[in-house]
Amino acid sequence: MLLAVGLAAGCSSAADGTGPAAPAALALPGTGERVLFFGDSYTAGYGATSDDEAFPARTAAAFGWVADVTAGPGTGFVAEGGVGRDYLEQLADLDVEPPALVVLQGGLNDAFADPDAATERDAATEVLAALADRFPGTPVVLFGPPLVPSLPDDSVRRVDRALDRAAAGAGAWYVSPVQDGWDVASRLTDDDLHPGDEGHAHLARELVAALRALDGRSPR
Repeated sequence: MLLAVGLAAGCSSAADGTGPAAPAALALPGTGERVLFFGDSYTAGYGATSDDEAFPARTAAAFGWVADVTAGPGTGFVAEGGVGRDYLEQLADLDVEPPALVVLQGGLNDAFADPDAATERDAATEVLAALADRFPGTPVVLFGPPLVPSLPDDSVRRVDRALDRAAAGAGAWYVSPVQDGWDVASRLTDDDLHPGDEGHAHLARELVAALRALDGRSPR
């Protein structure tokens, strides 16, 4: 497994249209194919002792993929974080080879901002449309937020439901740690937000299982 890591940066951009329709059924990439992991500090590996311990590297290793990792800590579909750019704006300067799959992770930083459901759904829909325009025909798996002690459950659940609806409307697949009962909260660092090595290992195990369960299935 090869790993390329970068912090996302970019300027304001807007997607035009929704791009080609997603494949009717998900076909997971084969060994040696490139997969883009795009997200926030979780994708960047915060809390892990090395990039190899972070969930993108662990997930890619389980499938034999080449992982391209682009992450903007503190950012999200509406959250701009320290870089001052949300996901849609960061995509403008994304510089990676065309992937066989995109794993789009996020939502916790949006839960901090606590947007209404429609705002979150619309922002995620724009990002999914931009990815469809950028990588036509490439399947996207949207990977939502887990419940953590540092955020109210209601805020995280509201974001989770909004992302689920956005994925369904865009022909993307959705993985929900909230709905599937992942126990991330007991595997966090002292900040009660970021997973440590054990937490990243848990995220990877659950994500690998979820991806395998989605293989061959159509978006819902």
